[in-house]
Amino acid sequence: MGESKKMLHIGFFAVCLVFMLSAILQVCYRTQNKVRNRVRSAIVQTQQDIALAQADFASYVRPEILRNMVTSVYPKTEVIGYRKHISVYDLPVKEETQK
Repeated sequence: MGESKKMLHIGFFAVCLVFMLSAILQVCYRTQNKVRNRVRSAIVQTQQDIALAQADFASYVRPEILRNMVTSVYPKTEVIGYRKHISVYDLPVKEETQK
């Protein structure tokens, strides 16, 4: 086998190796892009779900909605707002209630 034939075989195998490596890298690149896009869409969906849940929770935090919910379930109840409080001294003493 001549020197030029050996060099031809080495060049042919080198070109084949380059094509195989480029094909493998292309498959890896496409797989990575698919996974990245899937993760990105999952993150966006989760952020949208969180924003929807926060908006839904914020609608329940307002006192008039809580008041309406409580009075619809228990009509004879009185809702105590956020800034109202009851002191221990406001409670009736047993001696006063027996008179």
